Amino acid sequence: MKKVLLLLILLMAGSLNAKPVTVTGVVMRCIDGDTFVLRDIVRGEFTECIVRVWGIDAPEKYQFWGNEAKYALETLILYQRVKVLKVGTDRYKRVVGIVIYHERDIGKIMIATGNAWWYDKYAPKRRDYHSAQLSASQAPIGLWDVDEGPLAPWDWRKENQYE
Repeated sequence: MKKVLLLLILLMAGSLNAKPVTVTGVVMRCIDGDTFVLRDIVRGEFTECIVRVWGIDAPEKYQFWGNEAKYALETLILYQRVKVLKVGTDRYKRVVGIVIYHERDIGKIMIATGNAWWYDKYAPKRRDYHSAQLSASQAPIGLWDVDEGPLAPWDWRKENQYE
């Protein structure tokens, strides 16, 4: 009986550790259209981290539509309290996650408004992101409206040796 109880406790503890990590805080600054600085108060002290929105790729700062994408993200979340469902950490030590504000997926909104691409390399199963991009490009709105053949940020970085 004790062994069964111990096994049950261990199994429950393991499932508790499997819960997704949620980071919350106030967006203090948008770096570009898919990256921002998040600040929270933990135990009476400010903590900050850089967050990369998972599943999207917005134009780079010096790329066509880069400033507009940054402004679009600022309009959505700057100085707002958001929830980030952490997917992982990237090579730059940024938190990568799904950003939620008022129960809305900010990444999907950025795609749907023509301010970012669906980053299918990292989010291949997000068919809703694909649909949002298809709708934006067919409308056309955002970067799709002002440039007939916008260059995806990953291709722009390759061409400009930009990392």
